[in-house]
Amino acid sequence: MFWFCLYLLSGPASINASDLSTAFESFGVTRVQPPIEAPDFQLQDLHGETHTLSNQHGRWVVLTFWATWCAPCRSEMPGLQTLFQRLDPSKATVLAVAIGSEKGQVSDFVAAHNLTFPVVIDVGDRIAALYKATGVPISFLIDPSGKVVGIVRGARDWTQAYGLMQTLTTGAMPENQKTNNDAKQSDGSLDLPKQLIPPSADVKAMAKDIQPGGIFTLEIKIHWAGHLRDYLLLPPKVQLPEGIAQQSVEASSSSQSGTQWVTYKIHLQAEKEGTFSLDPIEIRYTPHTEGKPLAERIQGPTVVIQAGRFFTPTRIFAFAGIGGLLLLSGLVGIWYAKKRRRVDQTAKLPDHVHWNLSLQELRSLRVSGDLAGFLALASELIHALGQEEARENQNLSKLIDLVRYGNHIPEDREIDRLERQLELWIKDKLGNKNLLVEEGIRLLDR
Repeated sequence: MFWFCLYLLSGPASINASDLSTAFESFGVTRVQPPIEAPDFQLQDLHGETHTLSNQHGRWVVLTFWATWCAPCRSEMPGLQTLFQRLDPSKATVLAVAIGSEKGQVSDFVAAHNLTFPVVIDVGDRIAALYKATGVPISFLIDPSGKVVGIVRGARDWTQAYGLMQTLTTGAMPENQKTNNDAKQSDGSLDLPKQLIPPSADVKAMAKDIQPGGIFTLEIKIHWAGHLRDYLLLPPKVQLPEGIAQQSVEASSSSQSGTQWVTYKIHLQAEKEGTFSLDPIEIRYTPHTEGKPLAERIQGPTVVIQAGRFFTPTRIFAFAGIGGLLLLSGLVGIWYAKKRRRVDQTAKLPDHVHWNLSLQELRSLRVSGDLAGFLALASELIHALGQEEARENQNLSKLIDLVRYGNHIPEDREIDRLERQLELWIKDKLGNKNLLVEEGIRLLDR
């Protein structure tokens, strides 16, 4: 009895630093060293009740940022519910912050999936900006003292996180893990390491004096600090209104002073007159270290398409210069003839880029739970790689039909084996060169 009382008075034993690292790595948690003080906030849930992060002090918090439009976010919510039900509420909890979503959409999703953990609405995405949680899903592990000790980027099967949470809630953090109390910027946001700051984007529409039938360009410049290989990007998805049609996409990359830039130029055609909002724009990328896709929505521009009017500033300027243009007509003719001979088209997508993009799309389909789509795309990729006779391709069509029409669910190890085999074939095609990520976003040969 004496020793039991002494144990109670002394508190929980400190977690071994090695055990902590192992627990984090097993679930794909990026450890934050030293821990960073989590910005406090107040947000209301669907019932109007206010939730404050500081009120959670004394227990662990899984703080998740998500959105109703994000497929990987939706796929991990049931697992978070299972984890929440298994946790000891006196030691740990789950708090979900919905961003970029209407309250009605959040309410419908919560009701449809019987979520009982607190879900709060971040109006205007103010709190997401403080946490640099622009790409979702992203979760922060916050210790009982209110410090961020780990970050999880991308969707996870949270039913497998119970062991990690048990390790955290049954022991104290290592004493030698000092806290970085100054790791908050002047605006109160987290001062995260560069490698954990997600990419950001600048958007510009080059649509001056565009008439119905004309072509204009939407330029999206994505940038981040670090190396080109840190992220694998997929082409942005633009919510196009009726009357605007996409023609082609081209991309290029550059590096300047440690910042990587990927510029997408989406060529659009205006089919009719009017004012059009090219919003929202969805940026999709996969961190190389985690291998899990994230998505970010940014606001797009508004363009005005007008039918031609005879006396416009542009035309007046053109008339004023007609005399000079006539004098140069001979040179213009030569220039125009040369211009006509150039082929103005998007460069053909290299095979290895196509394979890599297909592989990333496979992972997205798997995370979203679309196994039929996953297997169908895998079959196409096997064909593209010239592996039709391989053992992995046998009975694949039958398996696709079983999943699509027979509610069959393949085992995870079967899907893992297929995904790994595809990666090995691609690497073999490349001659084991490390081009899979380096060239993954270069859609044009410059």
